[in-house]
Amino acid sequence: DEIFGVRVFTPKEIGIKMIMSHVPCHMTSMDRWDVNVHGHTHCNMVMKNVGKLYKEHWVEDPKYINVCVENINYTPIHFDEVLAKVVVK
Repeated sequence: DEIFGVRVFTPKEIGIKMIMSHVPCHMTSMDRWDVNVHGHTHCNMVMKNVGKLYKEHWVEDPKYINVCVENINYTPIHFDEVLAKVVVK
């Protein structure tokens, strides 16, 4: 088995550009990826502001999938379950 610090999947492999990392990728680098599957943040989700000027409205960013144990009930999940959570626009 191989150990990766970061694992990248291509559209040829799974139909989307996905990066798996321990720490969430910075938002400014996410234009390269459809989704970032990550850990590190425990139950905290990566949020984005979808509000207007002077009226913030924060929602979970669909480009990030948090698979920390606290977020998945301390139970392993199948890769297909992760893929089912992907929202590609």
